Amino acid sequence: MAGELLTNYETGKTVYVVVLDGSGRAWNTSTSAFETIDTANWANYAVALTEQQTSGVYVGDFPSGIATSGRYRAIAYEQLGGAPASGDLAVAGGVLDWNGALELHLANAGDGFDVEAGINLRQAVAIVLAAVAGKTNGFLGAKAATGATFLAPDGSSTRITADTDEAGNRLQISLNPPA
Repeated sequence: MAGELLTNYETGKTVYVVVLDGSGRAWNTSTSAFETIDTANWANYAVALTEQQTSGVYVGDFPSGIATSGRYRAIAYEQLGGAPASGDLAVAGGVLDWNGALELHLANAGDGFDVEAGINLRQAVAIVLAAVAGKTNGFLGAKAATGATFLAPDGSSTRITADTDEAGNRLQISLNPPA
């Protein structure tokens, strides 16, 4: 993936990002490792951003060498001299959730983020959708039911099977998330 680092700033500037891990260590682009910040190495922390025409929108790629999932901080700086330096002006900052290969957001976080042991976000959403908007079978009103089901909204897949008592309380539940 590309273009995960994004900021807007005055047009015509040289802008770069320093990526920090959860401990505040900077990614060194020369050693491909996080390290305690050393101002002598500042130029090696810079991840270049490119302005998109003269829009003031600057875009760059999250370092591909960062293969560990986690939450990272990205601080954008305006380069004031001939090379990145610790005295450069910080112009923006943000957080990026990374799964080791791409940025996590609702469009792609599903398979990379477990909400329960063995159930990822995409699967959990499918189960919740079945419970709140799916078709049901086997509910007997005021009688206990065995094998009552909640189906996916299209009615094609059973997502929840439950045994209930007379009051409709679920006694045993079996979940069937999508693969």
